[in-house]
Amino acid sequence: MTSPVQQKLGRAGIEALQDAMETALASAVADPKTAAAAAADALGFPPEIIAASFPTSHLCALKASAARADLEAFYDELARADPAIIGGRRPDDGFYLV
Repeated sequence: MTSPVQQKLGRAGIEALQDAMETALASAVADPKTAAAAAADALGFPPEIIAASFPTSHLCALKASAARADLEAFYDELARADPAIIGGRRPDDGFYLV
């Protein structure tokens, strides 16, 4: 089963989105002050606080396929607490398209 986003974007669009997230993250890490200034209003924190958090934030833009085992372990923990949190099931293979 594919999600509406997958249906609309297709594999090439999903890959382009992933590439854009990786590029944006690299840009933010390279220039945290500019990234923090751009995000401050949306996050509701002063830009100085956001910029100071970059070195210890462990930000990443992993592909779901590369993180599948960890994601599935996380979803299993959520399901143990309350299966409704994840809609009663783990994401299907389409979630891990990229």
